[in-house]
Amino acid sequence: MPFYRNIFLNSLKISWRNKYLWFFGIFASFLSTSGGYETILSAINGDRMNYFPGINGFSEAGLFHSGTISNIQIIISNGSAGDIAQVLFVVLLITGLSLFLAWVSVVSQVAIVSESVSMRKAKITEVEGEDNIKRSLVVGKKYFWKVFGLNVLARIVLGTFFTVISILVISQIGTHDSFLFELFFVIMYVLFIALTLSISFIAKYSIAFVIVKNKNIVDSVKLALNLFVKNWIISLELAFMLFSLNFVVGLIVMFATMVAIIPFYFFSMLVYQVMGFLGFSLIAIPSLIIILLGVTVAGAILTCFQISSWAGLFLELTSRSEKKSKIMRVAESIKK
Repeated sequence: MPFYRNIFLNSLKISWRNKYLWFFGIFASFLSTSGGYETILSAINGDRMNYFPGINGFSEAGLFHSGTISNIQIIISNGSAGDIAQVLFVVLLITGLSLFLAWVSVVSQVAIVSESVSMRKAKITEVEGEDNIKRSLVVGKKYFWKVFGLNVLARIVLGTFFTVISILVISQIGTHDSFLFELFFVIMYVLFIALTLSISFIAKYSIAFVIVKNKNIVDSVKLALNLFVKNWIISLELAFMLFSLNFVVGLIVMFATMVAIIPFYFFSMLVYQVMGFLGFSLIAIPSLIIILLGVTVAGAILTCFQISSWAGLFLELTSRSEKKSKIMRVAESIKK
């Protein structure tokens, strides 16, 4: 069976048949483990906060706005004990939720990788039993700090690259003619994309070395770097295929959502004419919840599929047999 087809088919079977992985897929999606695409899109949008999606969400909510911070300072300085207690409660609540989300996201990422690798090694695509989630959580907690450290390290490195390249580009504004500046900008942009994808692949392989081979952070990064250098074309090919699949699935989900909304909307408006706002709410709210659940499940399955695919590629690349990229195989067939 063709190389990539085997990886994708097993990933699809694992993701679909083991529905307990969907739970982990929901939270693992917060890590944006889509192969570096979100970072490239961040560069296109010029939004550095997208490197840290959790912080970005709080920023959009206005939690880090200068006015919000000033108000908090005023309350602490001049407010009553009750006001200060409320502020501290909100801050602690947000901090606690953020830490919990970080913990469960990393644990979910570890669980999907571990379960996918275990099933592939056992040459099965489904695990029977009632303690699957408990077993996965135990593994996730075991490797939490290492995987969390690798995720943070990858974000810091990517953010550093983005900042340095941005400074270089800004420093050249107005110093050359338009053609030379545009050429310099294109070169820097291509360099940033290459670095982004490279760091993303190395991070994925490092995480796999930690979970599968039980390596420490330093050794896992070294081994991952070596693995990526030897198989960078294969890594790019898989990333491109997953990106294309992500795009297609996104269009399908968006179209399906629109199709589902239309009949619910007209039915809700019909009920509104007869029963008023109460009737409208009784139809619209459950309908919206059902649609959101459907989108969430679809996203969870897609996340499981993507992480499982990278885990499958890791096993293939670390096996004894040497793997060749699709481009190399096509080139060799043309020569013959």
